[in-house]
Amino acid sequence: MGSIKAWETLALALAIFFGIRLLTAPTDNRMLPLRFLPTRVARLQIPGQAMRPRLRPAQRKFQSNVYKVTSESVDRMVSTYDTILGNEKDLQGPPRLPNFRKTAAENWRDSVFSVKTATSVPGIDAINEEGTATLETLTLPNKKQEPFRHLSLRRIFNNRFAYSSGSVDAKMLKRYQQRETEGYQLVFVDGEYSEDLSVVGSLPQGVYVGGLASCPPEIREKVHEKARVVPQDIYGSEYWATLNKAMLKDIAVVYVPEGVTVEDHIQFTFYTSSSGNTKGTVSFPRMVIISEKESDATVLVNHMGEMGTKYYSAPVTTVDVGFDAHMTVYYHQHQSLSAMHTEVINATVEEDGHFKWVGMLTGASVGRINMDVDLIGEDAEAEVYGASICSEGLELDMHAFIRHHGNHSISKQEHRTIVGPKSHGVFRGQILVLKDALGVDCDQQSRALLLANDGEVANPRYFTGIHLSSPSHLQIIRACSSNPIIPYQVFVYSVRELRVCGPARVDRQRVG
Repeated sequence: MGSIKAWETLALALAIFFGIRLLTAPTDNRMLPLRFLPTRVARLQIPGQAMRPRLRPAQRKFQSNVYKVTSESVDRMVSTYDTILGNEKDLQGPPRLPNFRKTAAENWRDSVFSVKTATSVPGIDAINEEGTATLETLTLPNKKQEPFRHLSLRRIFNNRFAYSSGSVDAKMLKRYQQRETEGYQLVFVDGEYSEDLSVVGSLPQGVYVGGLASCPPEIREKVHEKARVVPQDIYGSEYWATLNKAMLKDIAVVYVPEGVTVEDHIQFTFYTSSSGNTKGTVSFPRMVIISEKESDATVLVNHMGEMGTKYYSAPVTTVDVGFDAHMTVYYHQHQSLSAMHTEVINATVEEDGHFKWVGMLTGASVGRINMDVDLIGEDAEAEVYGASICSEGLELDMHAFIRHHGNHSISKQEHRTIVGPKSHGVFRGQILVLKDALGVDCDQQSRALLLANDGEVANPRYFTGIHLSSPSHLQIIRACSSNPIIPYQVFVYSVRELRVCGPARVDRQRVG
């Protein structure tokens, strides 16, 4: 007990000694322990002075725990703090130092632009500049935005890219080329037209298929005009389309003049090569299809790449169907199972025109298609049929938006999703009937087949919206969606949500 009292007495004496010394020292040269200063002030670096480096625990015993800090230096610390953060009274919320670290999405975007290469195709540089300028004003996709709530952005943004090798697996390419298109097979490698791998036979007069470089001047101007247009920001289309506009190197062109029918099918294959190492590559195919008045043609589109490799493909397709014209597109996306695929398809159908799209999605670790269709003329028709086969952990996503501008226009869409183990399928559909569009018939359906308990199917939103400026009667509006998912069964349809905007009377009908 005596020893304890002795230590207590010694500690009290030392405390009194150092306290008296501190109080009697000159004001400008007082000894202040650094731990008594505010943490946010103590950690700031004073301009012109170097902070003492952080030491390992084994080295700390050789250093003193007390810094010699004068009141003048403390004032400089506080002044520096105020300079950096400004007046705290004017700040909303707690003050924070600026965070200069880039997000994963920003690093991904920088990696995409780091592998951009020059092109000699006329007119492409001007389009790239417009796209780059617009892209700087857009926000990167994130989970807080509704269109990307069900999309695995982390899978996309965690990739980094290198220059592509340009090599093509000829055997694989031949395997997916159809016999019906032997005389009309066009190949684009990493977004650029490959004349060596393409075969183009004789075509009807005025018809052009191929790359932009060999395109006749009068057709090239029309293609440039279409390529500069970015689809409306429906379901996140604007960012992907603008990125394609900033990075594209060539344009695949299909031009069918007035009154011409192309009997043979024309096949386009967009191939993405590997980098030869662990990093992925990028590809930005751009396609413009123009079908003039009373024309007819059928186009096959394949998106593929070297199997087992990582890459990112972001195609954009524009389809313009003229008066009383017919355009049919058969589509197959069978990318590598490690690839990422985000695509925007925009179709415009004029009076009495007919557009048909039949697609199948079987590849890509993350695959997303935004389908935008505008029926701008009377009696315009659109048929959109799709199927997503989600296997081996794939995530396939189909977003469709169909707008009816003209009277008596007809649209029909049906999408089927098959989901296997650890896979994810998404369908999101919307039909919008604009004002003064009478006698519209629209049918949008979704079927899903769940084959495993750990698979997932999501229909985040599904409705038909009607905007009418005057009282009228629509004979029937059908908006059909799948019931809650039932394993191993085909599903019955029912109206899930129907929105009417404006004075109108709508007959609802259950479809079974």
